[in-house]
Amino acid sequence: MSVDTKESIYKLIPPAIPPAEMRRRHKSKFSETVKLETKYLKAQNKTMGPAIVAVNKPSEFLKKHTKESRPPLRPSPGKKQYDIERKPRVPTLQEQPQLAEKSNKDFIKTNAIGNITAIPKKPKPKYTDSPRGTTYLLEESGLLPQYVHKKTYGKVPEYLETRKKEMTEAQLEYERYVRESFEKDQMIQLSDEERTAILDGLKKNWDKLHHDYQGLSVVTDTPAKKARKERIEGEMKQLEKDIEQIEKHPIIYVEKRL
Repeated sequence: MSVDTKESIYKLIPPAIPPAEMRRRHKSKFSETVKLETKYLKAQNKTMGPAIVAVNKPSEFLKKHTKESRPPLRPSPGKKQYDIERKPRVPTLQEQPQLAEKSNKDFIKTNAIGNITAIPKKPKPKYTDSPRGTTYLLEESGLLPQYVHKKTYGKVPEYLETRKKEMTEAQLEYERYVRESFEKDQMIQLSDEERTAILDGLKKNWDKLHHDYQGLSVVTDTPAKKARKERIEGEMKQLEKDIEQIEKHPIIYVEKRL
Protein backbone atom coordinates (compact mmCIF):
# COMPACT_ATOMS: atom_id res chain seq x y z
CA MET A 1 0.00 0.00 0.00
CA SER A 2 1.44 3.34 -1.04
CA VAL A 3 0.66 6.67 0.64
CA ASP A 4 1.03 9.94 -1.22
CA THR A 5 3.06 12.12 1.24
CA LYS A 6 4.18 14.72 -1.26
CA GLU A 7 2.88 18.22 -0.67
CA SER A 8 1.23 20.15 -3.46
CA ILE A 9 -0.09 23.68 -3.69
CA TYR A 10 -3.12 22.47 -5.54
CA LYS A 11 -4.29 20.50 -2.50
CA LEU A 12 -4.36 23.43 -0.09
CA ILE A 13 -7.78 24.66 -1.22
CA PRO A 14 -10.51 21.98 -1.02
CA PRO A 15 -12.53 21.48 -4.18
CA ALA A 16 -16.12 22.75 -4.28
CA ILE A 17 -18.77 20.02 -3.78
CA PRO A 18 -21.50 20.28 -6.40
CA PRO A 19 -25.02 20.45 -4.98
CA ALA A 20 -27.03 17.21 -5.14
CA GLU A 21 -29.77 17.13 -7.70
CA MET A 22 -33.23 16.78 -6.12
CA ARG A 23 -35.57 14.42 -7.87
CA ARG A 24 -38.94 15.70 -8.86
CA ARG A 25 -41.56 14.60 -6.39
CA HIS A 26 -44.30 12.37 -7.77
CA LYS A 27 -47.81 13.75 -7.57
CA SER A 28 -50.79 11.55 -8.31
CA LYS A 29 -53.39 12.78 -10.73
CA PHE A 30 -56.13 11.44 -8.43
CA SER A 31 -55.07 13.41 -5.37
CA GLU A 32 -57.82 16.03 -5.71
CA THR A 33 -60.48 13.34 -6.16
CA VAL A 34 -59.26 11.51 -3.08
CA LYS A 35 -59.35 14.69 -1.02
CA LEU A 36 -62.94 15.39 -2.04
CA GLU A 37 -64.08 11.81 -1.31
CA THR A 38 -62.36 11.84 2.07
CA LYS A 39 -63.96 15.17 2.93
CA TYR A 40 -67.56 14.27 2.04
CA LEU A 41 -67.64 10.54 2.83
CA LYS A 42 -65.81 10.60 6.14
CA ALA A 43 -67.93 9.69 9.16
CA GLN A 44 -67.80 12.42 11.77
CA ASN A 45 -66.57 11.60 15.28
CA LYS A 46 -65.71 8.05 14.28
CA THR A 47 -62.31 7.68 15.82
CA MET A 48 -61.72 10.75 17.99
CA GLY A 49 -65.03 10.82 19.88
CA PRO A 50 -67.59 13.65 20.04
CA ALA A 51 -66.29 17.13 19.55
CA ILE A 52 -68.08 18.55 22.62
CA VAL A 53 -68.70 16.43 25.73
CA ALA A 54 -71.13 17.51 28.43
CA VAL A 55 -69.23 17.98 31.68
CA ASN A 56 -70.88 17.21 35.01
CA LYS A 57 -71.19 19.85 37.66
CA PRO A 58 -68.68 19.81 40.48
CA SER A 59 -71.40 18.80 42.93
CA GLU A 60 -72.34 15.74 40.82
CA PHE A 61 -69.13 13.83 41.33
CA LEU A 62 -69.07 10.02 41.27
CA LYS A 63 -69.98 8.66 44.69
CA LYS A 64 -69.26 5.30 46.25
CA HIS A 65 -71.53 2.30 45.40
CA THR A 66 -73.48 4.30 42.82
CA LYS A 67 -72.57 1.84 40.01
CA GLU A 68 -73.67 -1.25 41.97
CA SER A 69 -77.05 -2.91 41.37
CA ARG A 70 -79.41 -2.77 44.36
CA PRO A 71 -82.52 -4.89 45.08
CA PRO A 72 -85.89 -3.12 45.06
CA LEU A 73 -86.88 -1.42 48.30
CA ARG A 74 -89.20 -3.40 50.55
CA PRO A 75 -92.25 -1.74 52.08
CA SER A 76 -92.00 -0.72 55.69
CA PRO A 77 -93.37 -3.28 58.20
CA GLY A 78 -95.95 -0.86 59.53
CA LYS A 79 -97.76 -0.44 56.20
CA LYS A 80 -99.40 -3.37 54.36
CA GLN A 81 -100.04 -3.33 50.66
CA TYR A 82 -102.73 -5.58 49.15
CA ASP A 83 -102.14 -6.28 45.48
CA ILE A 84 -104.85 -8.97 45.16
CA GLU A 85 -108.60 -8.81 45.61
CA ARG A 86 -110.00 -9.57 49.01
CA LYS A 87 -112.00 -12.71 49.72
CA PRO A 88 -115.75 -12.45 50.26
CA ARG A 89 -116.89 -11.72 53.79
CA VAL A 90 -118.00 -14.40 56.23
CA PRO A 91 -121.80 -14.85 56.29
CA THR A 92 -123.63 -13.85 59.48
CA LEU A 93 -125.88 -16.07 61.63
CA GLN A 94 -129.02 -14.68 60.02
CA GLU A 95 -127.84 -15.55 56.51
CA GLN A 96 -128.55 -19.14 55.51
CA PRO A 97 -125.98 -20.54 53.06
CA GLN A 98 -127.25 -22.48 50.06
CA LEU A 99 -126.71 -26.19 50.72
CA ALA A 100 -126.40 -28.96 48.13
CA GLU A 101 -129.39 -31.20 47.46
CA LYS A 102 -129.56 -34.29 49.64
CA SER A 103 -128.87 -37.54 47.78
CA ASN A 104 -130.25 -40.97 48.67
CA LYS A 105 -127.34 -42.80 46.99
CA ASP A 106 -125.63 -45.46 49.06
CA PHE A 107 -121.99 -44.82 48.34
CA ILE A 108 -120.76 -47.78 50.43
CA LYS A 109 -122.92 -50.25 48.55
CA THR A 110 -122.02 -48.72 45.18
CA ASN A 111 -118.30 -48.93 45.92
CA ALA A 112 -118.63 -52.52 47.12
CA ILE A 113 -120.47 -53.60 43.95
CA GLY A 114 -117.91 -51.80 41.78
CA ASN A 115 -115.00 -53.55 43.48
CA ILE A 116 -116.68 -56.97 43.24
CA THR A 117 -117.50 -56.68 39.53
CA ALA A 118 -114.18 -55.02 38.56
CA ILE A 119 -111.70 -57.00 36.50
CA PRO A 120 -108.54 -57.59 38.52
CA LYS A 121 -105.33 -56.13 37.13
CA LYS A 122 -102.80 -58.59 35.84
CA PRO A 123 -99.49 -58.39 37.66
CA LYS A 124 -96.55 -57.31 35.56
CA PRO A 125 -94.00 -60.10 34.99
CA LYS A 126 -90.84 -59.60 37.00
CA TYR A 127 -87.57 -61.42 37.51
CA THR A 128 -85.02 -61.68 40.30
CA ASP A 129 -81.27 -61.93 39.77
CA SER A 130 -79.87 -61.36 43.22
CA PRO A 131 -79.79 -63.43 46.46
CA ARG A 132 -81.72 -60.71 48.30
CA GLY A 133 -84.73 -61.05 46.02
CA THR A 134 -84.58 -57.68 44.27
CA THR A 135 -87.18 -57.71 41.48
CA TYR A 136 -87.10 -55.93 38.11
CA LEU A 137 -89.63 -55.61 35.31
CA LEU A 138 -89.21 -58.34 32.73
CA GLU A 139 -90.30 -56.18 29.77
CA GLU A 140 -87.48 -53.68 30.31
CA SER A 141 -84.79 -56.34 30.84
CA GLY A 142 -84.38 -57.33 27.19
CA LEU A 143 -85.11 -61.00 27.90
CA LEU A 144 -88.42 -60.89 26.04
CA PRO A 145 -88.66 -60.24 22.28
CA GLN A 146 -90.13 -56.79 21.73
CA TYR A 147 -90.19 -56.85 17.94
CA VAL A 148 -93.24 -59.15 17.92
CA HIS A 149 -95.34 -56.22 19.18
CA LYS A 150 -94.51 -54.01 16.22
CA LYS A 151 -97.27 -53.06 13.80
CA THR A 152 -95.25 -54.36 10.84
CA TYR A 153 -94.46 -57.73 12.46
CA GLY A 154 -95.46 -60.65 10.25
CA LYS A 155 -96.14 -58.45 7.22
CA VAL A 156 -94.34 -58.45 3.91
CA PRO A 157 -92.10 -55.35 3.52
CA GLU A 158 -93.10 -52.78 0.95
CA TYR A 159 -89.89 -53.14 -1.05
CA LEU A 160 -90.61 -56.87 -1.55
CA GLU A 161 -94.11 -56.09 -2.78
CA THR A 162 -92.65 -53.55 -5.20
CA ARG A 163 -90.03 -56.05 -6.38
CA LYS A 164 -92.67 -58.75 -6.88
CA LYS A 165 -94.81 -56.35 -8.89
CA GLU A 166 -91.87 -55.39 -11.11
CA MET A 167 -91.02 -59.05 -11.74
CA THR A 168 -94.63 -59.82 -12.64
CA GLU A 169 -94.74 -56.91 -15.08
CA ALA A 170 -91.43 -58.01 -16.62
CA GLN A 171 -92.75 -61.58 -17.05
CA LEU A 172 -95.94 -60.31 -18.67
CA GLU A 173 -93.90 -58.11 -21.02
CA TYR A 174 -91.71 -61.08 -21.96
CA GLU A 175 -94.74 -63.28 -22.62
CA ARG A 176 -96.28 -60.58 -24.77
CA TYR A 177 -93.05 -60.28 -26.77
CA VAL A 178 -92.91 -64.08 -27.28
CA ARG A 179 -96.55 -64.16 -28.33
CA GLU A 180 -96.00 -61.41 -30.89
CA SER A 181 -92.89 -63.17 -32.19
CA PHE A 182 -94.84 -66.42 -32.61
CA GLU A 183 -97.56 -64.55 -34.46
CA LYS A 184 -94.93 -63.11 -36.80
CA ASP A 185 -93.38 -66.60 -37.16
CA GLN A 186 -89.95 -65.33 -36.07
CA MET A 187 -89.23 -67.57 -33.05
CA ILE A 188 -89.56 -71.26 -32.31
CA GLN A 189 -89.41 -73.24 -29.08
CA LEU A 190 -86.72 -75.85 -28.59
CA SER A 191 -88.01 -79.35 -27.95
CA ASP A 192 -86.85 -81.42 -25.01
CA GLU A 193 -84.78 -83.66 -27.31
CA GLU A 194 -82.97 -80.68 -28.85
CA ARG A 195 -82.37 -79.09 -25.46
CA THR A 196 -80.97 -82.37 -24.07
CA ALA A 197 -78.75 -82.87 -27.13
CA ILE A 198 -77.31 -79.34 -26.83
CA LEU A 199 -76.71 -79.80 -23.10
CA ASP A 200 -74.93 -83.16 -23.65
CA GLY A 201 -72.77 -81.65 -26.38
CA LEU A 202 -71.70 -78.77 -24.13
CA LYS A 203 -70.80 -81.19 -21.34
CA LYS A 204 -68.76 -83.37 -23.71
CA ASN A 205 -66.84 -80.33 -24.92
CA TRP A 206 -66.17 -79.34 -21.31
CA ASP A 207 -64.90 -82.84 -20.50
CA LYS A 208 -62.57 -82.72 -23.48
CA LEU A 209 -61.17 -79.33 -22.47
CA HIS A 210 -60.81 -80.52 -18.90
CA HIS A 211 -58.82 -83.54 -20.12
CA ASP A 212 -56.53 -81.26 -22.11
CA TYR A 213 -56.19 -78.94 -19.11
CA GLN A 214 -55.10 -81.82 -16.90
CA GLY A 215 -52.39 -82.69 -19.39
CA LEU A 216 -50.79 -79.25 -19.31
CA SER A 217 -47.37 -78.72 -17.83
CA VAL A 218 -47.23 -77.66 -14.20
CA VAL A 219 -44.62 -75.00 -14.89
CA THR A 220 -45.66 -72.34 -17.44
CA ASP A 221 -42.24 -70.92 -18.16
CA THR A 222 -42.84 -69.98 -21.82
CA PRO A 223 -45.35 -67.54 -23.36
CA ALA A 224 -46.83 -70.34 -25.50
CA LYS A 225 -47.66 -72.50 -22.47
CA LYS A 226 -49.13 -69.53 -20.62
CA ALA A 227 -51.30 -68.50 -23.60
CA ARG A 228 -52.61 -72.07 -24.10
CA LYS A 229 -53.49 -72.38 -20.41
CA GLU A 230 -55.38 -69.07 -20.42
CA ARG A 231 -57.25 -70.02 -23.62
CA ILE A 232 -58.41 -73.35 -22.20
CA GLU A 233 -59.51 -71.72 -18.92
CA GLY A 234 -61.54 -69.08 -20.80
CA GLU A 235 -63.29 -71.70 -22.96
CA MET A 236 -64.12 -73.83 -19.91
CA LYS A 237 -65.64 -70.82 -18.08
CA GLN A 238 -67.77 -69.94 -21.10
CA LEU A 239 -69.03 -73.54 -21.37
CA GLU A 240 -69.89 -73.56 -17.66
CA LYS A 241 -71.96 -70.39 -18.09
CA ASP A 242 -73.80 -71.85 -21.09
CA ILE A 243 -74.56 -75.11 -19.27
CA GLU A 244 -75.86 -73.22 -16.24
CA GLN A 245 -78.05 -71.00 -18.42
CA ILE A 246 -79.66 -73.96 -20.22
CA GLU A 247 -80.22 -75.96 -17.02
CA LYS A 248 -81.78 -72.93 -15.36
CA HIS A 249 -84.44 -72.38 -18.08
CA PRO A 250 -86.46 -75.42 -19.13
CA ILE A 251 -88.22 -73.49 -21.90
CA ILE A 252 -85.97 -71.86 -24.48
CA TYR A 253 -86.95 -69.83 -27.55
CA VAL A 254 -84.62 -69.30 -30.48
CA GLU A 255 -84.84 -67.12 -33.56
CA LYS A 256 -86.15 -68.86 -36.62
CA ARG A 257 -83.66 -68.97 -39.43
CA LEU A 258 -84.88 -68.63 -43.01
